[in-house]
Amino acid sequence: MKIYLVAICVFFGLTSWSQVNQTDAQGRKQGAWEKMYEGIDQVRYRGQFENDIPVGTFTYYHENGKMKSQIEYRGTTGVGYARMYETTGKIMAEGLFHGTKRDSVWRYYGPDGDLVSTITWKMGEKHGLERTLFEDGSVAERIEWKHGEKDGLWVRKYSDGTTRSRGTFVGGKLEGDVQYYDQEGLPMWIGSYVRGLKHGNWYIFENGKQKIREIYEMGELIDRECLVEHCEELEEEEEQEETTNE
Repeated sequence: MKIYLVAICVFFGLTSWSQVNQTDAQGRKQGAWEKMYEGIDQVRYRGQFENDIPVGTFTYYHENGKMKSQIEYRGTTGVGYARMYETTGKIMAEGLFHGTKRDSVWRYYGPDGDLVSTITWKMGEKHGLERTLFEDGSVAERIEWKHGEKDGLWVRKYSDGTTRSRGTFVGGKLEGDVQYYDQEGLPMWIGSYVRGLKHGNWYIFENGKQKIREIYEMGELIDRECLVEHCEELEEEEEQEETTNE
């Protein structure tokens, strides 16, 4: 009886193995699939296909055998929720895949498991709001994206919530007024960009008061002017220029 049971187990085991990595007459993947890493005895991924569409649970592995990611697919939609892991086993990111492309909001984690950023994707491109977070969960930086390019309001914060910088991106480049502040909330630099290049008047502040005005022409510095009684920076530059010309 025992020999009979062993024979049945071996038979079904061999049958199951023989059905791995099968395609139908149309060349579509069907049933259980498994792929190995080249040159090493380690599974790269395991999963199930139905008419070439991944279904159920797909599991990917690092070369050291630790789980790399696991995707739970929703029926035969090709849409699955993924969790991705470091080689140490700690979670690295989680979010939705639509086929092989990231979609919707993804969450990213640091080495300690803390949420460090969220990024909105649309079919493999950043599209929507991206946020970078401090350890306490407050926002360190926010930027809007459209079809893979920075496009919209950009704000950076200090850890106490004070604004560090603020501007606007258009088509991946800074455009219009931009302000930079110190941690006390006082301005440090204020100016404008045109297609990512400094243009027009830029002001450098000291203790919240205008100290130097710089004039730019599409990224090229044209002139600098001291707006207070003494500007050590300009005096040092003038001395260096005189020494060079001698």
